[in-house]
Amino acid sequence: MCECGKSFGFVAAEISCWMWTGERQSTRMRIRYLEAALDQDIQFFDTEVRTSDVVFAINSDAVMVQDAISEKVKHKNALFLHWIRLVFGFSSERHELIF
Repeated sequence: MCECGKSFGFVAAEISCWMWTGERQSTRMRIRYLEAALDQDIQFFDTEVRTSDVVFAINSDAVMVQDAISEKVKHKNALFLHWIRLVFGFSSERHELIF
């Protein structure tokens, strides 16, 4: 198997893992957020807030967390690894890039 095939496999595995991690964390956060909302006194929902506001807040916060974990962390790690490869590629004795 060529090096590009191995790299593609590792990149696909990394992307899948970060997406799965983002999904799990946002699901856990939604459950805990809903449990905390349901622990409130029922009078809170009658006078202070509408149901749609609670659902919107839970969903928007969970989507932001999922996006941060699934996309932004993945891109940050990829940029860091490319930078490390560049540094070690130029500092090797052969003076050529290693990818």
